Amino acid sequence: FEMPPDLLQRHTQLLQSGRNWSDAFELCMDASAAQLVQAAVAEATQDRAVNPTGGCLLVLDSQARLNAARTAIEAGFGDHGLRAAERTIANAEDPNVAIILATKGDVTGYNLVRVGALVTGVYPSSAAKRHQMRGRIRRVGQTRAEVRYVTVVPKFTIMELLHRRHNSVDKANE
Repeated sequence: FEMPPDLLQRHTQLLQSGRNWSDAFELCMDASAAQLVQAAVAEATQDRAVNPTGGCLLVLDSQARLNAARTAIEAGFGDHGLRAAERTIANAEDPNVAIILATKGDVTGYNLVRVGALVTGVYPSSAAKRHQMRGRIRRVGQTRAEVRYVTVVPKFTIMELLHRRHNSVDKANE
């Protein structure tokens, strides 16, 4: 997605100083928040059109951003029957939960074959963690012929560069 011009300009200024890489990244994370929610709602809606008990796994970088995403989803989309909840054993199987929320550190030890899409941002992580994340929905027991992976990336940013590097490493590992 394209960030608003004022944010993109601020991002560039932060990088030009040579010392504010983390601030530039945080600016991108904040700008991505609404896009992540919109993508998760779209994917959950699309999956539920074919699989009424399906939905989407939305992976966020922190507990704070997870809480904010849940609030945004429930405030904007709760009246349309889309419920969001943090990943628990009960919520993983609850057909009323359309969007299951997890943090980037919570990528092992569970199956979410009930859902057909994964939406994530670009987070500093290892190729193994990204593979594990994708594997939560693509497992034995998945009944869909294919699952969808959506990565939300702001164009012309440090995040886009990281995403390209992730893709090259992940392709090499395949």
